[in-house]
Amino acid sequence: MTVKQKALLALAFVSIAWGTTYFGIRVAVQHVPPYLFAGARQTLAGLLMFGIAAMQKEKFQWSWQSIKQHAVVGLLLIAGGNGFVCWGEQHVESTVAAIICSMMPLFAVLFNIILVPNEKINKYIIAGLLLGFFGIAYMFKSSWHLLLQANYAWGVAALFAATMIWALGSIFNKRIQNNTAPLSNAGWQQFIGGCIMFVISACTEQHQHIDWKHAEVLIAYFYLVIVGSVMAYTFYLYTLRHLPIGIVTIYAYINPIVAIVLGTLFLKEDFNWNIPIAVTLIIGGILTVNWGYKQLKKNAQ
Repeated sequence: MTVKQKALLALAFVSIAWGTTYFGIRVAVQHVPPYLFAGARQTLAGLLMFGIAAMQKEKFQWSWQSIKQHAVVGLLLIAGGNGFVCWGEQHVESTVAAIICSMMPLFAVLFNIILVPNEKINKYIIAGLLLGFFGIAYMFKSSWHLLLQANYAWGVAALFAATMIWALGSIFNKRIQNNTAPLSNAGWQQFIGGCIMFVISACTEQHQHIDWKHAEVLIAYFYLVIVGSVMAYTFYLYTLRHLPIGIVTIYAYINPIVAIVLGTLFLKEDFNWNIPIAVTLIIGGILTVNWGYKQLKKNAQ
């Protein structure tokens, strides 16, 4: 098997694995406080990433400057992004969560336009952003009344916050990423982010009657740690090394589809045709934005 074939298999794994995490989170947070669960998941994942890095004889970054940078990324991506997703999925179906989170590339583009001076855009980028946000609005076409329920509305707000914070964290991470130690860097981010969530849990959550012994919780926990965090992230790094970024980003289109199938079949979540139409509109928006950037690059040559 060639390196490219291995990378494509790794990409297929990532596309499916990260789509299943919404299902696993939804199952777990029905029994365990979300920040406690997410903190336990991410700290263990970080320690395992350190172990893999050590076995790969990767050079650890021990400087205070490096640790501070990864602490910021851990705060944004792990404690902010993943933490808000877990909190939101207490009240919102995994299918809705996955579709909202699929907006991350569009929020990243929007923040880039706002934060980067003289950032160039064109009609395709604008049209793609509008198409994506219209897709989200279309998803709530027949269920807007749910937004009048406080818990559901706060859950949706948390998922939008998670998506925006993840976009900001991704922009920051891209600027400071030290590619000489990707595994240990990921370990720092997951471990520090997990520790932050433990602090949040201690300050905000009730820990009485926690059902860690529930079989579904244990299965979801170890699945999310090993498959969702360690394996998928390691394979993701492998695909980045051996495939063009345009191909790697395909995983973002497949994730919500996997989440919809699992949520509908196993969690009996409501399904209506607004959902696949919304996903199609959002994916179309992302593709249109990507086309716009390709046109900008082509015109600059």
